[in-house]
Amino acid sequence: ERKLEDEPYIVFVVAPHLYPAGRVEGKDLAWVYSTDVGEDDDWEEEDPRIDAWVVSTHQVERFVPPRMQIKEVCKVLLYCVLLEALGLHICENLDCVMNNNDSVGEMEKVPLRLCPTCMRKLHLMGVVEDVPATHRRVASFLAEKGLA
Repeated sequence: ERKLEDEPYIVFVVAPHLYPAGRVEGKDLAWVYSTDVGEDDDWEEEDPRIDAWVVSTHQVERFVPPRMQIKEVCKVLLYCVLLEALGLHICENLDCVMNNNDSVGEMEKVPLRLCPTCMRKLHLMGVVEDVPATHRRVASFLAEKGLA
């Protein structure tokens, strides 16, 4: 179990594509819109406590209508933070931001909220104190910002 105060966590948001050539070591990575920086990076030799994720806006900018782009980038950022910083896992429940996305089309179907199971996990981790109140605040915030 990981606690927020235990280790620094960084998310880099970049506008250019992560893999502009589309191929790295024989793998087709042209679809990638987020990736873990990995343990082989130089800065982890300086401070192994640092964990980082890179999010590229390239696929969203290329395939998502402009009015929906902020919402889709928010989903990717939330997914990265919950997955890596808090230790939630990929969720198979319907209607959860922690659903795995293998394409921009799949990403568009995922909501910008957690399912009850993942919210309960955060409660058990001590991140969320009052689950119903948190659901109400999240729903209100998303509606207010036009992201619901």
